[in-house]
Amino acid sequence: MKHIVLIVDKSIERRTVLRQILQTDHTLQVFESDSLTCSLDALIKQKFAACLIHESAVSEPLLRQLQSLGNGRSVPLIAYAQAEQLSTVRQFLEQGVHDYFIWPLSADHKSFGLLHQVKAAIKLREQWNTIAYMNQHDGLTGLFNRMFIKTEMQRLNTKRQIPQSIILIDIDGLKRVNDRDGYDAGDFVLARVAAMLRSCVRQEDLLGRWSGDEFILFLPQTDYQTAQSVADRIRQCCDACPEKEQWDVTLSFGIAERSSINDPITRTIIQANNRMIKHKLLVTNSYRHKILQSLQHLLYEKSTETSDHVERMARVSRHIGQAMELDPDLIDSMQLLAILHDIGKIIVPDPVLTKPGRLNDAEWIEIKKHPEAGYHILQGIPELSDIAEGVYTHHENWDGNGYPRGLKGSDIPLIARVIAVADAFDAMTHDRLYRKKRTVPEAVAELKRCAGSQFDPAIVSVFIRVLDTCSLNDDYTPVEQSQFIRSDKSN
Repeated sequence: MKHIVLIVDKSIERRTVLRQILQTDHTLQVFESDSLTCSLDALIKQKFAACLIHESAVSEPLLRQLQSLGNGRSVPLIAYAQAEQLSTVRQFLEQGVHDYFIWPLSADHKSFGLLHQVKAAIKLREQWNTIAYMNQHDGLTGLFNRMFIKTEMQRLNTKRQIPQSIILIDIDGLKRVNDRDGYDAGDFVLARVAAMLRSCVRQEDLLGRWSGDEFILFLPQTDYQTAQSVADRIRQCCDACPEKEQWDVTLSFGIAERSSINDPITRTIIQANNRMIKHKLLVTNSYRHKILQSLQHLLYEKSTETSDHVERMARVSRHIGQAMELDPDLIDSMQLLAILHDIGKIIVPDPVLTKPGRLNDAEWIEIKKHPEAGYHILQGIPELSDIAEGVYTHHENWDGNGYPRGLKGSDIPLIARVIAVADAFDAMTHDRLYRKKRTVPEAVAELKRCAGSQFDPAIVSVFIRVLDTCSLNDDYTPVEQSQFIRSDKSN
């Protein structure tokens, strides 16, 4: 590979002498210019391995500009001047010029000194670039490291770059790979996931390794919806990867948007991290999902509650949330609430839970304890504490006649109001111990009748619109892509 050397000098005669000397080395290719200003863009882009420059072409402002861009030491500058101008050259040495020589050239400098000087400068540049790369990149994955990403985020902290989005990506199951197959296997998975992520991002995006099994994607001039599309594309790449089954890992995502220059970037990262933790609860390979599974198993063993019921509820609530254009974080909370809304029933006596007929007054007292019990259970689990209030209030009625606290209207959390509609609709359209299922039109008629008393009328209206406009299977999965479910958009 040839190294390109730039000669900057107004004198054609001096440039010709230097070019003829340098061209005696077949590893060097020479370009000439009469002005550093004309060559500045090329220097900044590091197209040259070294630059020979006459002192008359050097200026303090240009040197400062090179240094301010962080490239002042990437392309070594070798200045030359007549002996009487050496004091000027020495000043330039203090400002970043790498080396110098005296013009006219001595016989020794013509024969070997100049070439030796240029080769030494090129070797130094390669060492600088190697050190710079190591300082900026993660050694295992080749991605940018945490320190470089933080520095770049500060550099891009301008109004022109707003909105900005952060995507945190965590590998679920990597510890199991390390424990089972050894750390070399875990390193292989990390490197392959990093390569896959690199293939999915845009040129202007910043992708880096944030911590052990966590990556960060910083998206300038990107809103939440576009960031969601990027995350969807990454999921699709991961699903399509032929090695996925061998890896035995999955990815969790946390997305947050920074919409104002006044919002600290650290707050956006925290929001993304919190959303990633919530997403982990819904991902099979994460240890947090094991917490969720344990709670579900307790409930299913204790009551007539089934996984099919909560999964259908989760789908209904997601349809409603997307139709209402709610924050995706809130929709994820509703999905978790659908799964755990009745967790408090594990404290209710078995004969009450499994009774096929109507409950008496004493039995109803026992049943009505389950929202508060569920609240206290989830309050003790940090990852689930934010849905505890939804568990506490999912049996409250819009008109204030529900239980356990008799809350009314908008005092009832929104996620609890959505879950109440989803729970009632699924209960009515599927067989229960105490009654046969109703048809969908019958269930819709009952929702309409109870809108304004038991249910939030606005949510009932949205859900009916979902049923009217979406083609859904019996389990509420879409027959075809709904207008309320985001499709992937390439950027």
